[in-house]
Amino acid sequence: MLSFIQGIITKILKNSVVVSTGPFGIKIYMNRTNELFEGEECKIYTYFKVYEDDVSVYGFLDEKEKEVFEKLNLIQGVGPKTALSILRNINYEMFVSYVKSKDVAGLEKISGIGSKASFFINKLYKKFDSCKLNTLEYDNVFRALKSLGYNDYLISSALTKVQPGLDESTAFKKAIEVLKNA
Repeated sequence: MLSFIQGIITKILKNSVVVSTGPFGIKIYMNRTNELFEGEECKIYTYFKVYEDDVSVYGFLDEKEKEVFEKLNLIQGVGPKTALSILRNINYEMFVSYVKSKDVAGLEKISGIGSKASFFINKLYKKFDSCKLNTLEYDNVFRALKSLGYNDYLISSALTKVQPGLDESTAFKKAIEVLKNA
């Protein structure tokens, strides 16, 4: 349908925002609303779900997160609300790294997956073959930050902002810098 919506954020709620674009105010269900500000111009990548009695719009701040969301929706029994809830509990890059490394224990900790971790891995493993992730490139940096007490979501978010190809020491320093400014 529509790939993205661009406009001004007029209202921020816990799990959604209202974006004014032209004469319309569109409610978009999304995570990471804490990264947005009222009155700010934004571009939100969208996924539309049409029900018999409702049309819902789901939004993402980047296209990779939307791609992971769409792949989650391909699993029977996982709808948009469940997929969004899963991605609310873990950064999408960390989720993909758990699937690609077949980390059942990591996936079991995520609300909405639990004991179905093996099922998710079987359904998604091949779908994420082409995903290149900084969290996998900087696995030792991830573990070091984890040992300092940072949670998976914050670490993954920070590592997505670190330039690929750096040595581990430099990547660690950049990630710490990002985490301090978060």
